[in-house]
Amino acid sequence: MSAILGMSAYFHDAAAALVVDGELVAFAQEERFSRVKNDPSLPLRAARFCLGRAGLQPGDLEAVIWHEKPLLKFERVLMTSLRTWPRSPGTFRRAMVSMLGDKLWVGPHLASQLGAERVRFSAHHASHAASAFLCSPFERAAVLIVDGVGEWATTSTWTGDGEGLHPLEELHFPHSLGLLYSVFTAFLGFRVNEGEYKVMGLAAFGEPRYLDPIDRLIRDCGEGAFELDLDYFLFHRSSVRGWSPKFEQLFGAPRGRGEPLSQRHKDIAASIQHALEQRLLALARALHRRSGERYLCLAGGVALNSVAVGRLIAEGPFEDVFVQPAAGDAGGALGAALLGAGSPRVRLSTAAWGQDLDPAVTRATLERYGARYTEPPDIAEAAAERLAAGEVVGWMQGRFELGPRALGHRSILADPREPEAKDRLNRKVKFREPFRPFAPSVLASFSPQLFELPAGGAWTRRFMTSVVPARDGRVPAALHVDRTARVQEVHPEDEPLYGALLSAVGARTGIPCVVNTSFNLAGEPIVTSADDGYKTFVRCEMDALAVGPFLVSKT
Repeated sequence: MSAILGMSAYFHDAAAALVVDGELVAFAQEERFSRVKNDPSLPLRAARFCLGRAGLQPGDLEAVIWHEKPLLKFERVLMTSLRTWPRSPGTFRRAMVSMLGDKLWVGPHLASQLGAERVRFSAHHASHAASAFLCSPFERAAVLIVDGVGEWATTSTWTGDGEGLHPLEELHFPHSLGLLYSVFTAFLGFRVNEGEYKVMGLAAFGEPRYLDPIDRLIRDCGEGAFELDLDYFLFHRSSVRGWSPKFEQLFGAPRGRGEPLSQRHKDIAASIQHALEQRLLALARALHRRSGERYLCLAGGVALNSVAVGRLIAEGPFEDVFVQPAAGDAGGALGAALLGAGSPRVRLSTAAWGQDLDPAVTRATLERYGARYTEPPDIAEAAAERLAAGEVVGWMQGRFELGPRALGHRSILADPREPEAKDRLNRKVKFREPFRPFAPSVLASFSPQLFELPAGGAWTRRFMTSVVPARDGRVPAALHVDRTARVQEVHPEDEPLYGALLSAVGARTGIPCVVNTSFNLAGEPIVTSADDGYKTFVRCEMDALAVGPFLVSKT
């Protein structure tokens, strides 16, 4: 037996993934167990869950593969800090404390806290590339990785085939599309590594009136390459703020967190979103010319920008595109595990690789809280009845999903035909900003009736990683203000229970589609256990909770 554990941590979205004899056994993010959103800490709980799923102990592992190379990252942090000396001693001191405190000593930490005896390291972008290509449906493909920064790389291109992954080119720190987008995220008053989704959603409410100022920030170097004009930024010199006074001369004063959103803020969001999309298209076209490949795999945090992915599919040169559902840093654990296991191919027909729900434990939890529940003969039919009646239903079934999006295992569901459902979900269920959109889950066979689907991108629509236009207004609660949707197409052969729910909804409403949002409140990670789910259920205005075989109602 060959058992390889991949791990990622210390920046955000810590995770662990276990591959045994070339097969993916388990994958989970630490936040689901610690209940700390985007938890960056060493993922010991996630690792123990993965090992427990396979009935293994740390001593049974052939190796633990870390998702990046700490010494190479330390070189970048050290070199970047020294370049600012003596202008920013505070930045240098913070960087040294951070790296020398935990991040440089991964091997000893894993030995002492997990009992891992053999620890190896994979380059950050190689881990991303493996998570994208090795989990894709393509025999060969071009691979594009775009994120904030790994060790030095911020953008990299690869090809993948039966012999493995082959690197082509890299762009290095501080020239980074991910960091550029994060600077605008912070400037607009949102939290970095979490608020980028909010900027993407806000962009639809604005007009790209700031494209000329943004063009001053980026120099085109040809063939998709670019450089940032560093006079406008401070992220490469300071960990306090990402932009310089010169940046504010172009875009005005930054928005404070919690301040009202003005039209200027919406227009800035629209502008940086448009600029990102154009840059990704340029990178994809250059990669297509160089590689000659028909298909494209994407990973890195920027690959989770589903609006940009939608444009790549609709306007880009590749016939089809695949985005692994945990494309951010969490997915690095998966890629590292696959590389350590000899690069086996893993077909992700489902994203459900996390912890399961035990019916006995679930019943005991509901009894302990004095919940009002029944055990209907068919949980899908019972939940569909509630949804068709206009109720909001929490849906917890099977193993939880990998990645940041709920895909029918830890979801909050509603009737997409009711326009007011969107406002209710934002204000009274999720407690989040009113401009945030929701996504539809729809039977794959029915999806073309609701949405304008491009020729490629079917695999991105399995995992809600691309946006498409709606054909009409039949599901208004699942559409954004620009009449687009981040669709999840459900294939019953891969998701039988969720498929049965959608079929039951369709039998009652004529449309086998629901609004699907992640089962969590603002600022919290997606729920894991029945205990998490019930506590969340009673703290908001959900009407019912379908958890395992049980249907819970509000008293």
